Amino acid sequence: MSSGIIQVKTSVSSLEEAEKLAEMLVENKLAACVQFFPITSICRWKDNIEKLEEYVLIIKTSDSRKALIVETLKKTHSYELPEIVIVEKDFVTEEYSFWIDVQTS
Repeated sequence: MSSGIIQVKTSVSSLEEAEKLAEMLVENKLAACVQFFPITSICRWKDNIEKLEEYVLIIKTSDSRKALIVETLKKTHSYELPEIVIVEKDFVTEEYSFWIDVQTS
């Protein structure tokens, strides 16, 4: 039975960092799958308006890995203040939920 599926969202500054982080999370069974894609962000940082080319990562994992994912992102992320947003899923098919549980166990 599934412990609950979550998606963790973060963004990084380069394709190399996105690939490295995604591979590390999947290899260590902290995530079943990580998707990443380029985006442009405009944000206020330290009283300046910044325009950044970034990569968003969507990390698919089980709820039982939440604390480890957060800890790992805080330790390995290159940003001083990394985005770590967790979305708990209202609905996930039983088969997909089972696959995530197997991949992260």
